[in-house]
Amino acid sequence: MWSLQDQWNAGPADHYLGSTKMNDITKSVSTKIQYENTHQRNHARCADSMNVEPSLVTDIMYARWLCSLKFELATRSWRVYKAASIHALTEKQDRYRQANNGEYDEELHFAIMELSAEPQTGTRKNTQRTSALKQKFVKEDKLDELLIYFEDVKPTTWNLRAAKAIRATIRTGVRPCEWSAAQVNNDYLVVQNAKATNGRGNGVERMIPYSSDAWHEWLMLRIDSKQYSDEDRSRFYLAREKAPSKLWESCIVEVESHLLEISKWRQSNPDASFITYQQGISQVIKRACKAMWPKEKKIVTLYSLRHQFIANMKNVLPNIGVTELVGHHSLETAQLHYAKSSQGHSDFKESGKEIRSAIKDGQHEKLSETE
Repeated sequence: MWSLQDQWNAGPADHYLGSTKMNDITKSVSTKIQYENTHQRNHARCADSMNVEPSLVTDIMYARWLCSLKFELATRSWRVYKAASIHALTEKQDRYRQANNGEYDEELHFAIMELSAEPQTGTRKNTQRTSALKQKFVKEDKLDELLIYFEDVKPTTWNLRAAKAIRATIRTGVRPCEWSAAQVNNDYLVVQNAKATNGRGNGVERMIPYSSDAWHEWLMLRIDSKQYSDEDRSRFYLAREKAPSKLWESCIVEVESHLLEISKWRQSNPDASFITYQQGISQVIKRACKAMWPKEKKIVTLYSLRHQFIANMKNVLPNIGVTELVGHHSLETAQLHYAKSSQGHSDFKESGKEIRSAIKDGQHEKLSETE
């Protein structure tokens, strides 16, 4: 079998252009459009996972990312993703050649070569669906056990890092990749929205309160704003009155401790990508879950903590408030695809009961009476 270098020396047209163009003849217009859309979505996912703008993802970076994703994909999905990307990159190569007197883009060619050379074998089996193996919420007792394991039973460097990531994420609902560029500003966590590049986010950045004063300020801004419905403003009002103190207690320490740990790691590893740090955290959580609960099929992940944050918030905030905090574009996303309010932790569910009772008794009408 030829190496990639052998294939390049033989000439791009000799290896893939002929067969690709022949296959293109049999593709319908709708299939080509679907391939382009699939490639664009995957390219956006690649940028999200690297926490960079899509324009900074080179073709070879994308090809290698897609190949690394293969073991998580079903065979059919991998076949479609591979074909779609080869089609899109080949079209891009054609446009480059037309603009450059028939010359080939060498990096683009190698990207196509790597994808073409990647076999169909190695995809996940049907019993290995990764989404089915991840918990959509984290019970309080399990969360406590996991933190005790990391902080007291086996307080290794990476376990302590994982504990800090867990504490900060369940308090803020930040996506794992978003911690890379997160910053603090007057008791608000300023987060670059990871979904802003593909139309699924609610802006380039969002601000998440993480102190008592910041939370009260955040709620008051919405209570006083006419851009929200009266119903939503009433829910914000009741949240200010009845939300559990657990919402902000120790949150400053936990958020800033996690950010400081990330900063220290970067100083020690200046050439490493944040993905390395994120994957390190994910691996120690996975190993801990398998060691502590070997018979359980589903494991806790960093994204499970985001689900749990949303479940907690659903108990005390109106839908639009949850959407703003977690960076969704659609009001339906958190409601339909994340953990339910019934899976919230006890303090939040108790506050939720008080809020619903207050609404039933008409206490929310105090808002309109004070205006």
